[in-house]
Amino acid sequence: MKEKKLWRKPRKMLLPLLSSLQITYLVPMNKEELTQLDFRGFFISKSPLWTTTADGQVTLRRDPTCSQAPITIHQMFLESLEKYTSLNALASKKEGKWEKITFSEYYRLSRKAAKSFLKLGLERFHSVAILGFNSAEWFISAVGAVFAG
Repeated sequence: MKEKKLWRKPRKMLLPLLSSLQITYLVPMNKEELTQLDFRGFFISKSPLWTTTADGQVTLRRDPTCSQAPITIHQMFLESLEKYTSLNALASKKEGKWEKITFSEYYRLSRKAAKSFLKLGLERFHSVAILGFNSAEWFISAVGAVFAG
């Protein structure tokens, strides 16, 4: 007897139901977060783990066995800055000569880029598209966009 593959051709009436499920693969921190189990035995969270709206709220996915608290990218950058202030963070070759940027310069330039984006009209939850080759300027712009919010 052949084994049926349940998800090969989903029925149209199942699609709205499947797309509305927010599945958490970790055990909830307390019983109030638990609503029910899905068909695979995973917990389904009451709060969504992702959103497509600018004002949407999400639940941070946390592993209860991890003792570290979540941190932002800016906080992580500051921790790296404290440890590696004078060490090189980025290096690029321009016209046959290596140009190196330390962590402190990288942070300063990224903050300057963030302030520039804000001055140009970048608003919170909007996006920045950076087109170009891998370069120090690309990474500074990318981190600056994150810093700008």
